[in-house]
Formats: sequence, structure tokens, C-alpha cells
Amino acid sequence: MIIHLILAIIALGVLHPENAIAGDVQRLREVPNEAKVLQAKILPHVQPSVQRWINEMAKSLSQEKGEYIGLQPAIQSRFKGQSLKAEMKTSIEILVLMQAIKYMDDDIQATTVKLRRIEKQKKDLEARIRYEQDKVTIEPAKSLLDDLKGRLDGMNEMSEMTSLRLQMTMDRRSKFISTLSQIMKKISTTQDILIQNIK
Repeated sequence: MIIHLILAIIALGVLHPENAIAGDVQRLREVPNEAKVLQAKILPHVQPSVQRWINEMAKSLSQEKGEYIGLQPAIQSRFKGQSLKAEMKTSIEILVLMQAIKYMDDDIQATTVKLRRIEKQKKDLEARIRYEQDKVTIEPAKSLLDDLKGRLDGMNEMSEMTSLRLQMTMDRRSKFISTLSQIMKKISTTQDILIQNIK
């Protein structure tokens, strides 16, 4: 009975989530090139204190707690009392989104590495279970087999949670890319955007 259960677990383990995830990671949408050009043009003119604020906002937005709908009010609040033109507010919005996407890219890369490490550990456990199952009639081997099965269950759960986190980050990134693309369509990418020092 135990052997059948372990074999079933091993069979299920063949469907490694990192295989599907790896393909999804490779197909991540590219950041619009116009946004990259715009970022390179504007960023050198942004004061360090504003750059720090942009990074903080981007970090918050890149995490689950962050919501894009709160970005424009945050910009209004940060630059309250300054006569920022609409195109400058849009430029700041773009800079925040670009940095948030970068943070998400870093997170996706780190989570993918973690998921692959978990899957490698699962494969090692499955191989150990296959090796030990022949000794299942010996009492100490049954205990070891139960321990290995428990560890494999834990690895499967960790793998699922890591895969879910990775998928959520990729979905969030995709929404941000869509928002960025919409913003870029609204502004003229062939004209220079007003650049000024933001205090």
C-alpha cells in the first residue's frame, strides 16, 4: 500500500511546474522601446531626492500590496505646490512604472532560480524513495520511507506556493506593461517631452 502511494506521488511529480513556468518566463512581454528611450532621456535630469522617491514608489508597486491606481494621487501629493505640467507628471509616472517592472523582473529571476532548486531537490527525493522502496519490508526502512514521503509532500507544497508567487508576479508585470503601453500611445514619442529639474 505504501509503495503504491509513493509511486503515485512520484508519478504526479513528473508534472513539474517549472517546465510550464520556464516557458512563460521566456515569453514575458518586452517593455515598449519608446518607454526605454524616454527613460534614458528624462532620468539624468531628475534630482537624486526624486529618484529615491521614484525607487520607493516602484518598490511598493512591484509588490502585492502596491496598486497602480494609487500612483497618480501619490505623484500629486509628492509634488504638491509645484507647478508640474501634465507631461511632466506623465514622465514621472513612466519612470515609476519602468522601475517597478525592473524590480519585478529581478523578482521573477530570483523566484525562477528558487523554483528550479526546489524541483531539483524533489527529483533527488524521488530518486531516494525509488532506491529505498525495495527495503520497505525492513522496519527502519519503513520509517525512512515515511520521512522521505513527508519531505516530498513538503517540497511539493513549497513548489506550488513558489510557482503561484511567480505566476502572480508575471501577471502583475503584464498589467504594468499594458498600462505603460497605453500611456506611451497617449503621448507623442516623436516630440521631445519637456524636461526640467524636479524639486
